[in-house]
Amino acid sequence: MVVDKNSKVSLCVQVRNMLVDCIRRGELPPGRRIPGERMLADSYGVSRGTAVEALKLLENDGYVERISTRGTFISQEAGARTSALKILYPFPEKSMSPQYLNYANYCAGSELYQGMLQGTLDFNMQITFQYFEDSADRNAAMKQIKSIRNFDGIVFTSHQLSLMRELVTEEGIPHVMVGTHNQEKGTPFISYKRLEGIKKTAQYVIKNGYRSVGLLRAYSDLPENREKIDLFTSVLLAGGVKIDKIWIFHLEDDKELAYKKLKNEMPHPKDGMPEIFFCESVSHPFAFFRFASECGLKIGSDVDVISHGGDTSFRGIMPSLTYLRIPYFEMGVAACRVLNERICGSASAGKNVLLPAEIIEGESTRKRSLK
Repeated sequence: MVVDKNSKVSLCVQVRNMLVDCIRRGELPPGRRIPGERMLADSYGVSRGTAVEALKLLENDGYVERISTRGTFISQEAGARTSALKILYPFPEKSMSPQYLNYANYCAGSELYQGMLQGTLDFNMQITFQYFEDSADRNAAMKQIKSIRNFDGIVFTSHQLSLMRELVTEEGIPHVMVGTHNQEKGTPFISYKRLEGIKKTAQYVIKNGYRSVGLLRAYSDLPENREKIDLFTSVLLAGGVKIDKIWIFHLEDDKELAYKKLKNEMPHPKDGMPEIFFCESVSHPFAFFRFASECGLKIGSDVDVISHGGDTSFRGIMPSLTYLRIPYFEMGVAACRVLNERICGSASAGKNVLLPAEIIEGESTRKRSLK
């Protein structure tokens, strides 16, 4: 096996990674002497200096130990390192704290983390959650990279730590991305079938006989949000469902702010209110339920509600909500599985994983034919 001299990954890192693969496969068991530097250089098609640097990386990572006058040997700790993979989930501080996060992202993140914890149990991994500065300075980011070389692989959230992801790619450290958008070429991406899910939601509305829909939209102009709403409305219109512009509201992704805007701007409920409202964000049902209650409206009777996203975030809401469940927990498990395959060199390691989303039916909707 020889290195790829056209790769962005440095030659010494490539040699280091190939030797680690040999250790994982049992070809280099603990106590085995590694071939000399010149022989390594010839085997991998690199210079002797590159082979020396690769051995230094292995020594720093604890895979080998050098014994004066005798040579370089696979360490006893290497067996333990390869039996339980060490993976890292790096995050900027604001991504983990509810004081900085909106409610939707905090709940989604919690489900994702729980899934990753389950994945580490399923695939014999040890996971570390660690804060990193989301720096745009390359030198500062490189200092952080040095502290993660003892990990076997990394799980990134798709919209975070972009410079660190770039450097990790250059270093040849196995990694995957998990999230709902921002896929990167060449990196396995774990997500859900977003457009299929939103289409499924619109079809649910049509199937259950609703004739008019109001929209509580996220206050965002991201392309993926526009694409999602455009598909939702086009499916509804094709199915003969009316969408009146006076019942479309752009709301902040915050329960209190969304409620205040509804209270100040929504027409009186008796003025031709739609039969059902679609909530784009998980914070919007809470705001609308509160508004409806103050107006004397019963959810699931006077007006119905269906929402996008969420799972644990909707537990405890009364009456129970009908919503499209995004499989964040399963995405976390899948991220560990794909990373495990990538570290171990599986043939399917580079493939993306898109999981289905499902409608969870609650008391906030009922068939219009029964009304």
